[in-house]
Amino acid sequence: MTNWFRRGRGQGRSQRQARGRQAGRRDTPADSTGPAPSVRNDTAQALSEQGHRDEALAIWHELAEQGDARATANVVVECAADGRYTDALRWWRRLEALRTGVPPHEPGVRLRGLGKTEAAEGWWRTAAEKLKDDRSCEYLGISLRERGHGQEASRWLRQGAERGDGPCARELAGLAFERAERAADPVTREIHTEEAAKWTREAAAAGDSPARLILHELEEQLAEQLEEQRRAEREGGCRGMCSAGGTAAGGGGSATRWRARPTPSAADGASPGSTPRWTRT
Repeated sequence: MTNWFRRGRGQGRSQRQARGRQAGRRDTPADSTGPAPSVRNDTAQALSEQGHRDEALAIWHELAEQGDARATANVVVECAADGRYTDALRWWRRLEALRTGVPPHEPGVRLRGLGKTEAAEGWWRTAAEKLKDDRSCEYLGISLRERGHGQEASRWLRQGAERGDGPCARELAGLAFERAERAADPVTREIHTEEAAKWTREAAAAGDSPARLILHELEEQLAEQLEEQRRAEREGGCRGMCSAGGTAAGGGGSATRWRARPTPSAADGASPGSTPRWTRT
């Protein structure tokens, strides 16, 4: 699991705990004799953790119908866990109307934290498509990339990147660099490298700090390449003049070789599984 997932889980847990405390302060008894919603939420949580999921869901559904934010958030997660994304979206809109400030990608982070990767991706896919949520595009793209589905990852990341989202553009650039590394011929490698550079520039322009750092490093690499190319051309020209019957072929070959930009090494964050610079920081 990448660092951003760990952070996402930690932040989500802290936010949920804070919201739970706030909900506890706001809650009032449902009636003059029954327990407060915060108590019933705690009971449902305990039942869920003990494996009594149906009983927990019954309590959460009842509280959610009464407008309880904490219960509604749990219903969203549980619906998505069952693959009922239409129902999850319906409950999400009710949660949104309660103005809790919970971001749309959060249910997916919770599901991922529970080990339900498929359900997490399903929710992120729903939020990306129906809510146009850029963070869901980003998280879905990273999860798909980790599982080897680069083509679908690119499709979702591109949606966010084309709306001007920096992290999505950065992740899209990372995928392009990976394709450049795998390319068998220089022309294809050059195409993917150019695409990676394009999205890195887009991410940097959108204010993404890691992308700005990467772009600076790429510019330094390019400057070094140009200097090496000039040096190779000068050396090739000298050999051509000094050799008996020398030709320009040697210098031309060197120039061509230097024009093909080398793809980033693993240290530059381009190899799958070891891409800290291409993940959220």
